[in-house]
Amino acid sequence: MKMSEGGSVADHLNDFNTVTSQLSSVGVNFDDEVSALLFLCSLPKSWNGLVMAISNSIFGSTTLKFDDVVGAILSDEMRQKSLVRHQVMF
Repeated sequence: MKMSEGGSVADHLNDFNTVTSQLSSVGVNFDDEVSALLFLCSLPKSWNGLVMAISNSIFGSTTLKFDDVVGAILSDEMRQKSLVRHQVMF
């Protein structure tokens, strides 16, 4: 499952959660870090910079947490939309 370029992160997250819930209902479970990595890998190429930044931020320290990854991605999407709106105004 891959998010389409220009797609909504919230919509993609809903689809992602639906699939992982369906898998869980048949006994296929992922731990929190694997879910975070799968979500990062499902983002389109335009997100590679942030994906690399998030991936590199954990080396030698802690594990990725799904909620932290989703929060960072959603925050960046809001920042990007705000920049676009700001550019349109000027």
